[in-house]
Order: sequence, then C-alpha cells, then structure tokens
Amino acid sequence: MLYEHHIRIRYAECDMQKVVFNAHYLAYCDDAVDCWMRMVLGGELHDSGFDCMVKRAELTWTKGATFGQDMVIRLGVTKFGVTSFEVLAEGFINGDDKSFEANFTYVSTVPGEAKATPLPSAIREKFAAYSR
Repeated sequence: MLYEHHIRIRYAECDMQKVVFNAHYLAYCDDAVDCWMRMVLGGELHDSGFDCMVKRAELTWTKGATFGQDMVIRLGVTKFGVTSFEVLAEGFINGDDKSFEANFTYVSTVPGEAKATPLPSAIREKFAAYSR
C-alpha cells in the first residue's frame, strides 16, 4: 500500500520559467512524509518515542509542474536498515503524468537529539505496511 498526499500548485511556488521552483519539490515531499508519519503513528512523532532526520535526498525531474495543477505524491518505504529506512516519493500531475521521483534516507534518532538509534520494531512494523 502507498500513501497519497495531494497538493494544488500555487502561483507563488512557480519561477520565471512558469514551473515549480526546484526547492519546493523537497518541501512538498517533506510535508507528505510528515503527514504520512502522523497518520501512521497517530499524531506527534515524539509521543511515540520516535524521531528521525533526513540523511540523504535525491530528486530526479521528469516534467515540471505549473500553477493550478493538481499533484499527488505517492510514497512508501523501499528499504529498512538497523537505524535507517529509505522512502521513495513520486509526484504525478493531474493523475498519472509523472513529474518527479525523490529518494530519501531517514535515520532514526533519539527524540530531541541528533543521535542515531535503532529503528524501534513497533515503528518498523507500522511503516512496513507502506512498503514498495
């Protein structure tokens, strides 16, 4: 199962070339992952004794999104490590017209600290329901 996050492209997110400015795609993905985690974990991340940080982000664009278009971001976990997990997010414009693909590596951290810690098994199980 994949998580779906819906966005409507706003005018202020577009650049002089009339497409979404590149940095906004990372912000879209960050919002999608945050909403997914809150849904899966039932609220605040820290309430579950879990936190994480992005270690790596890689984007590949296929087609620029423009003002007024609807975008859906479909994401799921592609790999689990001891302290990390990888997420693939794909953005589609107006249905199934692929706009971008983003790969992220997240590191499980001690809440409130930038210290890696093993991914809790309860969190791994919940995220595994969204494996690709």
